[in-house]
Amino acid sequence: MVAQVRSMDPKTALAIETTAPSPVDGRLPIEGTLPEGMRLDGCFLQAGPHPLVAAATSGSLAAGPHVFSGIRLSAEGARWYRAKTPVRRSEPLGPIPALAPALWPAGPHTDGHDGLDGPGLAAFARPVREAGGFRWHTVATYPGLDYAEHLIANAEGRVVHASVIALPGAPLMYATAITHRYVVVLDLPVVYSRAADLIGARLPYTWRPDRPARVGLLPRAAGAAAEPRWLPIDPCYVIDVVNAYDDGDRVIMDAVWQARAFTGSPGSPGSSGSAAAPRVCRWTLDPAAGAVRVQALPSTLEAGTVDGRVSGRRHRHVFGTVAGGGALACHDLAEGTTRLAASGPGWRVGPPVFAPDERRAEEGAGWLVVIARHAGRRSCELRVIDALDPAGPPRAVIRLPVVLPADRRTAWIPGLPAAPPTDTAVRPAVAADLRRALPAAE
Repeated sequence: MVAQVRSMDPKTALAIETTAPSPVDGRLPIEGTLPEGMRLDGCFLQAGPHPLVAAATSGSLAAGPHVFSGIRLSAEGARWYRAKTPVRRSEPLGPIPALAPALWPAGPHTDGHDGLDGPGLAAFARPVREAGGFRWHTVATYPGLDYAEHLIANAEGRVVHASVIALPGAPLMYATAITHRYVVVLDLPVVYSRAADLIGARLPYTWRPDRPARVGLLPRAAGAAAEPRWLPIDPCYVIDVVNAYDDGDRVIMDAVWQARAFTGSPGSPGSSGSAAAPRVCRWTLDPAAGAVRVQALPSTLEAGTVDGRVSGRRHRHVFGTVAGGGALACHDLAEGTTRLAASGPGWRVGPPVFAPDERRAEEGAGWLVVIARHAGRRSCELRVIDALDPAGPPRAVIRLPVVLPADRRTAWIPGLPAAPPTDTAVRPAVAADLRRALPAAE
């Protein structure tokens, strides 16, 4: 059964559909319970390829625009949602910037309202939200143009500021980071390949180890006239940034590092072989010394996230996966210890998202919400796990009616807080996310 559900604000919201596994109320079965005191209220969202561009990009998960699906969790239980989104080339970051596509393919893709204007082939680093604010930052590159753009978008994904950075070669940036002082620009040796584009590669980018690799620190306070301070590094690739913050005159960044990328499958960031296995590493960017030091964390995290309440500030805990999704992990940077939770025989988990417990202010107080799949059984479930005690039993397991991919971009969109937060800039941002992602209470 597919039923239209009105959004909280018809002017800006998505059209939301409820795909109901039950003809009664569409609720998903839960093993265990979502305790009343957990106050776990929000939506676990995934981004996937839009049908209108899937054929043109061979179904590449990185190409946009995206459609969204997810599981809404609240005191009433769990429900499954799928969002229908228009293709708007004039709004490439989409309605939910946290799930913006990495690539906009060239060619006309339109919903009949925006015409054919907008970027041709363009690549976007995953947007990062300002700490305690509602604006998003990304870096865009365009094949054939020897510059990039630092873009700032509002809570609805609409670009409100753009400044040009001299940057030849159109490198593909999957990630960026922001601190109080800087935007981190990653000019790494994965660049646009016209030859790959002509033969119809899913992602027309290739590994170029002969191209110098560098990291740029773009001052946020300097405005449109700023240029990054470039620091050379050994060739490598960054799939995602866990968190970054200022540390005196230096910048500390935890990021998912690979020795190389795009050397095998043209549709994947990585390639086979242990040399290219992803690893969460700590980057120390020192502009005074003109150097970057990259050091692997003691754990073997392959993906990572932090408690969003400390985003842009020094963090203690990194949550992620190890052993190809065979276990969840909580790494304590202060103690240098890692707590593991095996996924179970035959099960693999995707990268987790962090859902905070708003009753407790301490870092890490909350839950890891994660997709788990069992290939042999063709089963899929959403697990809710205590973030600081991942080895304990899941607080809840939601059985899903479909098998969801574990490799898509995901995000946790929180519900509206019971009381206005002290930072008044946060509430409009949360409300704007909800207007696009969640249905109104019936």
